[in-house]
Amino acid sequence: MMSCPHKVKPFPYEFCEGCVMNGCYPWNRNPLLLCGLLGGLLPTVLWKQNEEEIPRQCLDYKKATEEFWLTHLEDLKQEANSNEEIRMRAMRGDAYSSELLPAESVNKHQ
Repeated sequence: MMSCPHKVKPFPYEFCEGCVMNGCYPWNRNPLLLCGLLGGLLPTVLWKQNEEEIPRQCLDYKKATEEFWLTHLEDLKQEANSNEEIRMRAMRGDAYSSELLPAESVNKHQ
Protein backbone atom coordinates (compact mmCIF):
# COMPACT_ATOMS: atom_id res chain seq x y z
CA MET A 1 0.00 0.00 0.00
CA MET A 2 1.41 3.37 -1.01
CA SER A 3 1.00 6.45 1.15
CA CYS A 4 1.26 10.11 0.25
CA PRO A 5 2.31 11.87 3.47
CA HIS A 6 3.40 15.16 1.91
CA LYS A 7 0.84 17.85 1.21
CA VAL A 8 1.55 19.69 -2.06
CA LYS A 9 2.02 23.42 -1.68
CA PRO A 10 -0.08 25.30 -4.28
CA PHE A 11 1.23 28.06 -6.51
CA PRO A 12 0.83 31.46 -4.86
CA TYR A 13 -0.81 32.78 -8.09
CA GLU A 14 -1.94 31.29 -11.41
CA PHE A 15 0.66 33.32 -13.31
CA CYS A 16 3.37 31.26 -11.57
CA GLU A 17 2.77 28.42 -14.04
CA GLY A 18 5.70 28.03 -16.42
CA CYS A 19 8.10 30.23 -14.40
CA VAL A 20 11.61 28.82 -13.96
CA MET A 21 11.50 29.70 -10.25
CA ASN A 22 8.12 28.11 -9.40
CA GLY A 23 9.41 25.10 -7.45
CA CYS A 24 8.52 22.46 -10.05
CA TYR A 25 11.88 22.08 -11.76
CA PRO A 26 14.99 20.16 -10.69
CA TRP A 27 17.09 23.33 -10.43
CA ASN A 28 14.65 24.68 -7.81
CA ARG A 29 16.30 22.47 -5.19
CA ASN A 30 18.80 25.31 -4.92
CA PRO A 31 17.22 28.03 -2.70
CA LEU A 32 18.90 30.67 -4.87
CA LEU A 33 16.84 29.43 -7.83
CA LEU A 34 13.49 29.25 -6.02
CA CYS A 35 10.87 31.99 -5.69
CA GLY A 36 10.68 33.67 -2.30
CA LEU A 37 6.92 33.07 -2.23
CA LEU A 38 7.67 29.33 -2.13
CA GLY A 39 10.41 29.51 0.50
CA GLY A 40 13.40 30.34 -1.69
CA LEU A 41 15.79 33.24 -1.41
CA LEU A 42 14.70 35.10 -4.55
CA PRO A 43 12.61 38.16 -3.74
CA THR A 44 9.59 38.75 -5.94
CA VAL A 45 8.09 41.96 -7.26
CA LEU A 46 4.35 41.71 -7.87
CA TRP A 47 2.39 44.16 -9.99
CA LYS A 48 -1.09 45.28 -8.90
CA GLN A 49 -3.43 47.45 -10.92
CA ASN A 50 -4.65 50.44 -8.93
CA GLU A 51 -5.27 49.47 -5.31
CA GLU A 52 -6.66 45.96 -5.88
CA GLU A 53 -5.60 43.17 -3.54
CA ILE A 54 -4.74 40.44 -6.04
CA PRO A 55 -1.54 40.95 -8.07
CA ARG A 56 -1.90 40.71 -11.86
CA GLN A 57 1.63 39.57 -12.66
CA CYS A 58 5.10 38.97 -11.27
CA LEU A 59 7.77 41.26 -12.66
CA ASP A 60 10.41 38.56 -11.96
CA TYR A 61 8.64 35.92 -14.10
CA LYS A 62 10.98 33.99 -16.40
CA LYS A 63 9.55 31.42 -18.78
CA ALA A 64 10.99 27.90 -18.56
CA THR A 65 12.34 27.41 -22.06
CA GLU A 66 14.25 24.73 -23.89
CA GLU A 67 17.40 26.79 -23.24
CA PHE A 68 16.94 26.42 -19.46
CA TRP A 69 16.55 22.65 -19.84
CA LEU A 70 19.65 22.40 -22.04
CA THR A 71 21.67 24.45 -19.55
CA HIS A 72 20.46 22.20 -16.74
CA LEU A 73 21.41 19.10 -18.75
CA GLU A 74 24.91 20.53 -19.34
CA ASP A 75 25.25 21.14 -15.59
CA LEU A 76 24.22 17.54 -14.88
CA LYS A 77 26.77 16.25 -17.39
CA GLN A 78 29.51 18.30 -15.72
CA GLU A 79 28.45 16.99 -12.33
CA ALA A 80 28.57 13.40 -13.61
CA ASN A 81 32.07 13.96 -15.05
CA SER A 82 33.22 15.40 -11.73
CA ASN A 83 31.72 12.43 -9.85
CA GLU A 84 33.56 10.01 -12.14
CA GLU A 85 36.85 11.84 -11.60
CA ILE A 86 36.37 11.63 -7.82
CA ARG A 87 35.63 7.89 -8.01
CA MET A 88 38.72 7.36 -10.17
CA ARG A 89 40.83 9.20 -7.56
CA ALA A 90 39.19 7.03 -4.87
CA MET A 91 40.50 3.93 -6.67
CA ARG A 92 44.04 5.22 -6.04
CA GLY A 93 43.44 6.30 -2.44
CA ASP A 94 41.04 8.16 -0.18
CA ALA A 95 38.94 10.85 -1.86
CA TYR A 96 36.43 13.20 -0.26
CA SER A 97 33.47 15.20 -1.53
CA SER A 98 31.41 17.99 0.03
CA GLU A 99 28.21 16.29 -1.23
CA LEU A 100 27.13 12.65 -1.30
CA LEU A 101 27.58 11.11 -4.73
CA PRO A 102 24.44 9.49 -6.23
CA ALA A 103 25.17 5.91 -5.09
CA GLU A 104 25.98 7.00 -1.54
CA SER A 105 22.84 9.13 -1.48
CA VAL A 106 20.66 6.17 -2.53
CA ASN A 107 22.29 3.89 0.04
CA LYS A 108 21.78 6.49 2.79
CA HIS A 109 18.01 6.49 2.18
CA GLN A 110 17.66 2.69 2.24
